[in-house]
Amino acid sequence: PANEYGVTINTPLEAQKTVSQAFSPTPPLTHNNKAWTQTFNIPLPPDYEADTVSGNYSFEYKAWGFAPDAYFTYDVGGITGGQTGLRSSSKKTKNGNINGTFGTKHTNQVPVIFNGRQLYTYSANFVVTCKLKASKFSEWQTNAYNQLVAAYNALVDQQSGGQTTGDDQPFESGENDRRTPPALNRITEQRELKRAMIEMLTKPFCREQGKKLYKDENACDKYDIPCIVQNEAFDQYASQVKFFEQAFEWNLMSYLFYPYYWADKCDWAELFQSEDDDPIFQAFKQSGMARVVVPVRPEFNEAVTYYLETGDIWLGGDLVVQTDDDLYLSIIEEMQTLEGTVEEEWDVRVPTTLSIVQNKNARLDEEGLPCCARVEDSEYTTNIIGDGVMLEIKE
Repeated sequence: PANEYGVTINTPLEAQKTVSQAFSPTPPLTHNNKAWTQTFNIPLPPDYEADTVSGNYSFEYKAWGFAPDAYFTYDVGGITGGQTGLRSSSKKTKNGNINGTFGTKHTNQVPVIFNGRQLYTYSANFVVTCKLKASKFSEWQTNAYNQLVAAYNALVDQQSGGQTTGDDQPFESGENDRRTPPALNRITEQRELKRAMIEMLTKPFCREQGKKLYKDENACDKYDIPCIVQNEAFDQYASQVKFFEQAFEWNLMSYLFYPYYWADKCDWAELFQSEDDDPIFQAFKQSGMARVVVPVRPEFNEAVTYYLETGDIWLGGDLVVQTDDDLYLSIIEEMQTLEGTVEEEWDVRVPTTLSIVQNKNARLDEEGLPCCARVEDSEYTTNIIGDGVMLEIKE
């Protein structure tokens, strides 16, 4: 496709290279009781970093009588090995292999250190496998993209008579114009606040958060598959996860961020300079403290209270406090105890749509509600209801 735009893109560097080097004593060894150390370096190709090392070694030794033990050890970029505690009344030869993955990213060179005693000579041959730096491959991608975009814009400009919108600009490494949607920022805020709250609830009772309950099992000597370790520790941790995820209504979380000056003074400058297009997310990034309110599910009220008192997780059944103190009264028992006594009973009339408004409208022995004024004389009774008047003839 690059040829269609008249662009020639350089071939990317190889993803992997190997470097091998042989070692022998420099200067030659003298067989005696003194310990010695010799250092070397394995140079690495530019733009690459060391990944693994393999190889072999061999040495000759002799240690007998009152002489100290013989030994030979190596250190290749932090990967160590060798053989120690050797004794023999005659000259002998020992061999060994090395295989390992570097824990530290070595660039430019890998240091090699040999240590020994009571040796006549030694030899070693190490092969270092190097990987291309991720930054170099990203740089190649960026350059290739910029070349293609520039060629594309030139063709568009040519076909449109020199008029371009300017929307298609080469991508420069390190720029990022994408904005995170506010909804995703709210998810990030709530997730981090939730994590901090669970930590504050679990640490006082020495409960761990973030356990590794799986192990890697090798498949066909090709790759590792993570497998869950199902044991008692897993069951207990699963119960803890279930309790804290279900006992609180996290979706109803309310929170307020307090300013940077409640954090460590050493972090004030960094927090104050944190910026974001989302003002709420900026307050989150600059906050020194936060106030968070999360309701407890009604059915978990007693379980949460029991946990805060004892540190034990209760997931069902009757609450039974384990204590030998006769004077102990749990919070649950105190909450379930009714305060006060009932001295007498009385009837309560509940409002209903069947209430009698006027006692003359039904043949019931009830007075009805006082909803109107009554004016009486010797011949008739006048009921005044609102703006109207109703006459009722006396019998």
